Amino acid sequence: MVEWVKRGHSKSEIDRSGGMLIPWWVDPDAKLDDRLYEAYKVVENWRTSHGLPLNVVQAVLRSRTQRIEPNVIVAQRLKRFQSIMNKLVREPNMKLSQMHDLGGCRAILS
Repeated sequence: MVEWVKRGHSKSEIDRSGGMLIPWWVDPDAKLDDRLYEAYKVVENWRTSHGLPLNVVQAVLRSRTQRIEPNVIVAQRLKRFQSIMNKLVREPNMKLSQMHDLGGCRAILS
């Protein structure tokens, strides 16, 4: 049975960790330390904790669209870490805990 990742940190910790990683992300020569590694683990936990809700949405979408078209293609994805960091850099007022597109799902019909 699959063990789903649960959110392990408060939203303020998640926001703080995303912010801590931005200077390192824009300057690859920046020194890595244990705090940045811990911040990465917090962000990665936040990202992967969206796996279960995304899977539920995908299953419901698949079930409903198969009533319309049996050969529907349903796909899902979690936003990659690189894309999360690029968006945080691009949108400086963005809080990681309020990023609305960490997961995506689509149905492709004929």
